Amino acid sequence: MIFVFGSNVQGRHGKGAALAALMHHGAIYGQGEGLQDNSYAIPTKTTPWQSRPLSEIKKSVDKFIK
Repeated sequence: MIFVFGSNVQGRHGKGAALAALMHHGAIYGQGEGLQDNSYAIPTKTTPWQSRPLSEIKKSVDKFIK
């Protein structure tokens, strides 16, 4: 099973599902996208406070699906 979570491009997994991924599912601090042990980061933010454009998020989701 893979835990999929929203991240920021810097990989600062500091809150919510990203923090849970870091603490319990092998997420790697500083890695904002991709497979990380039994978790997968999809960057939805450019910074911890600013959302990415939906077109960019879609590219990351498409990459995950492949």
